Formats: sequence, C-alpha cells, structure tokens
Amino acid sequence: NATISLGNYCNHKCLWCSVYAAQEKDVKQADVIKLTSFLARAYYQGLKSITYIGNGEPTAHPKFSDLVRDVAKIGLKQGMFTNGYLLDRHFDQVLEHFTFVRVSLDAGSASTHEQMHDVKNQYDKIMENIQNLLSKRESKFPTIGIQYAVHHLNIEDLRSSAKLARDLGVDYFSIKPVFNRGSVGLRIEKNQLTEEDLSPLAGAIQQEFSSPEFTVYYRPHQ
Repeated sequence: NATISLGNYCNHKCLWCSVYAAQEKDVKQADVIKLTSFLARAYYQGLKSITYIGNGEPTAHPKFSDLVRDVAKIGLKQGMFTNGYLLDRHFDQVLEHFTFVRVSLDAGSASTHEQMHDVKNQYDKIMENIQNLLSKRESKFPTIGIQYAVHHLNIEDLRSSAKLARDLGVDYFSIKPVFNRGSVGLRIEKNQLTEEDLSPLAGAIQQEFSSPEFTVYYRPHQ
C-alpha cells in the first residue's frame, strides 16, 4: 500500500494540523496525469493499493473523481481519510471503487466540531453524508469508520461521539490522542492528556460499545 497526498489545500483548519502553515502560505495540488502515470508503473512493480491521506482534503482536489476512475482502471484498490464534508460530490466513485472511508470527526456535537476544525455549520452535513453513504453501500462495502483525535478540549465529547458512530451504523470508531506537534501550542493549547488519562476512558468505551458489528479501536501511539 502507498499513502498519497493530493496537495495541501483543505476546507477545514483543524487546530492541531501539522501542515497548517504550508496551507496558509502556498497551496499546492498534485498533477493527476503525472500521478496516474506513476501509479501505473508502480502497479506493475507490485503495488496493490493506495490510501489518500491528509496534508490536505483529498475530496477537495478538483480532479478527484477523474483520478479515482483512472486509478481504478489501473487495478489498484483505494481508500481514504477525509473530513467528510465534500463526500456527496463523489458518492458514485467512492461506492464503486473504494474499500474503506475513514472520516476524521473529532467531535460529538456541532459546537465541538466547529471549535476543533475551525469551521462553521458543517457538522450536520457531514453526518448526512455519512448516513447517505451507509444507506447506499452494498454488503458493507466500502468499510466506513469515524476517527476521533482526543485533546483535553474535546474529551468531553468522546463517549457521545462513539455512541453516535455506533448508532449511525458505521463499522468502527478509532480513538487516538492529539500529539504535541504541528500547530499544537500555536493554534491550540498543548494537549494535557497523558496515556494514563486517556486509556481508562478508551477502555471503558470499548467495553460499552464494541460488538460483532461495531469495533472501537484505541491507538495511543499512532
């Protein structure tokens, strides 16, 4: 698997973003023709799959749908990490070609989401996009999950977000701490949570909500 960043443009401004400064100064986006050519060569060298990740929002790339179709023609499996707001632009491609979608939510309420992602009035649409994607998929394909980066300023929403994820019908909920790097300490306070603070709560959430249909992951070092 190869992880691919399609550029540093993002429609969100998460307070702990590691590339926020670059996004502000110099927006860059990948050349999809060159990228597709490279991936075709990599496929014949043994590459099996790619994951579109952060540095920017993958679905905000103006050629995202075209890229997804072209990569599928190569034969590569695809997955992505996304903030979820623009998913509705790409439902058809995601449902046809993706093996997984992970939504970085980091909140269990609109107010916390607005604070952590520095956006306005996007939470409800993201929830709607997740619900629509779930309703349209067949045979639980693609896998859909929600990720929660935990900071001492959003930890109060953690349990409610896990319950929301379970009730929505996503396949998993992933808990990880916000690490003190990137814009942490500049745009948001340094995270005061320790592993000793977070692990008992994460364990309790795993015990309360995990089931054969819904998995809660805790990744304290990832």
